[in-house]
Amino acid sequence: MADGPSLSYSKSRWNTYERCQRQYWFNYIGYWNGWKLGTNPRTRQIYYNKNLRSLDQISGIIVHEFIANRFRNLNDWRMSAEEIRLQLFKMWSVYVANTSSKNWRNQKQTLAIAEWAFNGAIESDEIGKQVVRSHLAVENFFAWYEQSLFAKDSFTILSIDDNLSGFFELDIDGDKVRVYTIADLIIKSGSMYTIFDWKTGEEIGYDPLQGVMYVMYAFDRYDVEPKDVNFRVVNVTRKEDTLYTYTLDDCSNALTKINNDVRLFKQIDKQPEESFECTKTLDTCTRCTFKDLCPQGVKIC
Repeated sequence: MADGPSLSYSKSRWNTYERCQRQYWFNYIGYWNGWKLGTNPRTRQIYYNKNLRSLDQISGIIVHEFIANRFRNLNDWRMSAEEIRLQLFKMWSVYVANTSSKNWRNQKQTLAIAEWAFNGAIESDEIGKQVVRSHLAVENFFAWYEQSLFAKDSFTILSIDDNLSGFFELDIDGDKVRVYTIADLIIKSGSMYTIFDWKTGEEIGYDPLQGVMYVMYAFDRYDVEPKDVNFRVVNVTRKEDTLYTYTLDDCSNALTKINNDVRLFKQIDKQPEESFECTKTLDTCTRCTFKDLCPQGVKIC
């Protein structure tokens, strides 16, 4: 696009399109230029609303950040329960301050609490409940760590939540397209590479496309074949550790899907907002961070 975001691909991008085409338009197209002075108020508000996350999402972000920090400081690994609680409270306080001060309305990538932004306030004990929830997930993680391969095998950390280079590129119809696969942790032990994805929700199972994309990233970044890559999904809420492996055929099928999805995105990137259909699912509307800007969201919510 001459004046628009560069086209990229991720599993979350495709999930958004499947969930609600209008939400996709807001999140990946409609926000563009919202940071510029003089842009129309609605575009600017779309840009602001991209910074909103639900309490559950922020809880997940905080737990991910906490775990990432522990791997960055392996020499200072152990923490008391009180130290964990205080650190989590400080992390939550940042998002509370962003929301109450309305910093999220003025700064790119300054995340804020969606429920508070829409409703004006959160019950006084809500943050305390969220800290307890985050603390439980962290304690479950430490318990898992003590019993996992880390407790007995030597390993080398290759990547920790790498937002800068967590992608590989594909040439699709002459265009270079970044495919984002930001792994929570990648280690090497012997000749085996292991990719970890921490989960903090109650979801059961895992989308195989995401796992295959991580394996494709390992092939691109480390020149390692699928047979030498393990993919582990560790749910620190459900206390589950699930191993997945993928083949070259899985990668080939995923590559075909990514190419087809990108071609679809390229076809629709210049279409007007009205051509993107709204979801018919009420729950999707009530949780959408663009509900105050979408005709259907305003009507339903």
